[in-house]
Amino acid sequence: MGVLHMFGHPLLLVLWVLLRWLPCDESDGDHVFKAPFTEVKNSSIMLGHVDTGLYENSSQDSVLARALQGAPSAGGGTAVRVVFSAIAVIVLVAIFILSAYIYKTNVVDQRPQFPSAVPPEWSMQSSDFRFDLCRCFDDCQVCMHGFWCEDCRDADTYNATGVATYWSFIGIACLFLFLTQVLNAGIQIALVEAVKGNSDQSNVDTYIVMQFFFAMYLASLRQQLRQKLGGHGNKTAMDFLCYWCCPWCIVCQNARQIDGIQHIEVQCCCKVVKLGDFGNAQQNPVVVGQVVTQQQPLEGKVV
Repeated sequence: MGVLHMFGHPLLLVLWVLLRWLPCDESDGDHVFKAPFTEVKNSSIMLGHVDTGLYENSSQDSVLARALQGAPSAGGGTAVRVVFSAIAVIVLVAIFILSAYIYKTNVVDQRPQFPSAVPPEWSMQSSDFRFDLCRCFDDCQVCMHGFWCEDCRDADTYNATGVATYWSFIGIACLFLFLTQVLNAGIQIALVEAVKGNSDQSNVDTYIVMQFFFAMYLASLRQQLRQKLGGHGNKTAMDFLCYWCCPWCIVCQNARQIDGIQHIEVQCCCKVVKLGDFGNAQQNPVVVGQVVTQQQPLEGKVV
């Protein structure tokens, strides 16, 4: 997630753009989406809330249209808003789980075993992470996964080092995502019922609050990651602030450190490329020193 997720997860933004390209009637200057029984005007599903807008039906004033317009029809508007919000939440969670499964199959299951001893050049015993926090753009491959597959990429990192299992991390992230969407949808529905409108500010507040608690959990995991890499888990406050305010950068920083230790590169999209093998040094030892030739014994008789 992340603070900037209040503007929408990248997958949702793409979905929203595709929905805007659906066949529509622009005869009156506005977009009117065609539906089997009603025409949905200015309707969008985003971030777990439904902006119902105006629903019209040129042939008949149906109960559904009147309910969505806010007309007094036995409280039907609230029920429809709840249904649409529930569908939005279910679709979002389904997309999240599907993307997590694809990432695990193509990346997590293809990783080599993490070494028992961290190489000295990657150890955090006397230093911090090898790459600075704000240098995520130095590696475009990691940057792409850190932005589009943020939670999957971080789950991969903690799974590789044994800090947390992949699906346990995904499950907790999915729980926070679900609670955020439900809370935001509830606020939106309450505002619509109270003032016959909605407020995007509630969407902002919901994500900031939920990300606050999720960042606390992630900061505790990062302390364990530091210890796994030879460091000390004494930077909880800084890790918490980074996860709360700049989650993509910290995810990329973790990823570059682990990928470097394992000598691999996760290329877009979801492809593991091995850059080296831990066993090469033992299978092909390097001989240091001068080559000494042994003289052949002379054959003959002693005179």
